Amino acid sequence: MPFFIRGLNHLLNQNAGATELMRHHAGQVVRFDTGFKQWNVQIADDVTLQQIVSESPDAIINLPPSLLARLPFLGRNALRDADFKGD
Repeated sequence: MPFFIRGLNHLLNQNAGATELMRHHAGQVVRFDTGFKQWNVQIADDVTLQQIVSESPDAIINLPPSLLARLPFLGRNALRDADFKGD
């Protein structure tokens, strides 16, 4: 599993509120797009992110490269700079 996805799972495990918010999205596919790399993940029943291959994600989150460096330090607040599309 890529470092990026492991890092997101770690952040989710540290934040019970985020886990509960994501629970009703179990089974959906999210594409994280940094402009230079894309990761498609499915939200598992246990609210972990599992990398999958998908041509049609339910949601796309565009992450500017500058955001990736701040994400571990700012958590949810860093996501204000992300662009969300979909469910």
